[in-house]
Amino acid sequence: MNPIEIVTLSKMQLEQLLEESANRAVQKLSDQQARWLQRPVAASYLGIDAVTLDKYTIRDGIPYHTPRNSKLKLYNTIDLDAWGRGEVWK
Repeated sequence: MNPIEIVTLSKMQLEQLLEESANRAVQKLSDQQARWLQRPVAASYLGIDAVTLDKYTIRDGIPYHTPRNSKLKLYNTIDLDAWGRGEVWK
């Protein structure tokens, strides 16, 4: 086990470190923002047809969102990418 090292920072250095950390967190969050795709576009995104996407959605439980008072299915690109990596939901 490595010994703990104590570092002393000035107020200005600490503020700069916190600001850089916050900026990295905001950038990471914005990079992970999902794009929402309608069913046919989501199928095309995966390189399959819409009927096959429906089958995979039922079989693998790919999450989708249906806006209130709508029959529209919206798929999150983050979920589609996860499914493409072999992650499944049940």
